[in-house]
Amino acid sequence: MKITFRSFLDLDSIYKISGIQGRALSYIIGFDGKINILIRPEGMNGMFADKVSDSRYYLFILDADYINSVVLSWECLDLGIHKMNYTFALPYMDNILLADTRCRYGDNNAVIADKHGDILREFCLGDGIADIITTPDGELITSYFDEGIFGNYGWNEPVGANGLVVWDNDINIKWEADTCIDDCYAMNVDETDHLWYYYYSDFRLIRTDRRKNTVYDPKVSCANSFLITADGQSLVMNCGYRHNSESFAAPLSDPGIHEDIELYYHSEKLTGLSARFYRSYAVFVDENSGRMFLQYFNNIPKDQTS
Repeated sequence: MKITFRSFLDLDSIYKISGIQGRALSYIIGFDGKINILIRPEGMNGMFADKVSDSRYYLFILDADYINSVVLSWECLDLGIHKMNYTFALPYMDNILLADTRCRYGDNNAVIADKHGDILREFCLGDGIADIITTPDGELITSYFDEGIFGNYGWNEPVGANGLVVWDNDINIKWEADTCIDDCYAMNVDETDHLWYYYYSDFRLIRTDRRKNTVYDPKVSCANSFLITADGQSLVMNCGYRHNSESFAAPLSDPGIHEDIELYYHSEKLTGLSARFYRSYAVFVDENSGRMFLQYFNNIPKDQTS
């Protein structure tokens, strides 16, 4: 399957216009479809930066048209100087969730802030966070990698012991996965708001309504991102260990039947792109050139042009 892009967003130009230089800590598609890019100009210093960070953060928010693969508008928020280290930035109701993937026992690693960066609430989501999803009604969904599940840095009873947690809007645990998860490699939601997750050690893909699970076998190991097409019929997933910049499409009726996806910009074949998925929306980023490509997967046609 070949996807040909006719346009892209030049991230470097946006950063230059804003006068911001630094490394993007994350690219996250929010529940509103907007792309959130968190920038910390000073960069990170190892897995744990100093407890008192005193670093300035910027958040670029891009309003995108995925069907036509263009950005409609963008803004840069100066979130000010924060003591806590952040690696995630997502919309949270009318505000912003900022969180770090790591957390020593007894420390907080997440805040709710307004668009000026002023902290409204501070709390702990546990250590070893692999990914976060927020919902329009204020739920948080956190997935965890192995250290957050089995415990490290003082966590004898880890928050993420079940591998996947749903929090209510009072930041209380509302639901936890009932699968034996050693590492939750990826999660997403579909167009009907069902939660999906993919985990080690079974490398199965689970669709859950929090009461009943449906299990799929995509026959791939160590993939770290996926989406379900809007028609609910197909899976798009990266190719797993040592091939995470490559993706395949497969019918959910038999997800072991893989069709490789090739990405092109006009006649230029694109390789080494990182992907970020939310619902049926996809963002592909070429960090070497600063180009961002957008795609909406309504279904899986043989070839398509964006």
